[in-house]
Amino acid sequence: MDSVRAHMIIALTLAVLLVGWGVLLSPPFRELRASIGLPTELPGARYNPELGAAEIISKDEEGAKFFLARVTHYYHSLFAILLYGMLAAFSSTRRDSIGVDILNIALIGALFTVIGALIYSYVSRTFFWHGLFIAGLSILFSSGLLTLLRFRPSKT
Repeated sequence: MDSVRAHMIIALTLAVLLVGWGVLLSPPFRELRASIGLPTELPGARYNPELGAAEIISKDEEGAKFFLARVTHYYHSLFAILLYGMLAAFSSTRRDSIGVDILNIALIGALFTVIGALIYSYVSRTFFWHGLFIAGLSILFSSGLLTLLRFRPSKT
């Protein structure tokens, strides 16, 4: 299999898994989460089962911060996967400019971002996972800079 095509398949798979994770954690799937061993109540969740809707203004300030951090990390990890997929799709048309080396760097950045974001948001709020998240974003940014440098006009 062509390496660029493999990167496109990896990007699609990561996007489907990440969106599936977000859907699984939505309020309608509370019983499904309990049946597979995931927590039914997420800290800082806005859904109020007595009202059957989400609370717009939360009385719990720490829970509201936790919720906003979770949304921010999820958004950034999804955006990192979309950037990686866009770079993989773009490299299929410009194979002469974008090599597999840049795609591998972007994959590492996207994986670091997703792993760091999800573990920091849902499992353990320690500096290591947040640092892995930031490092992944930095690596992904570096792959974008390397792509930009590959399109620099030659001096000949």
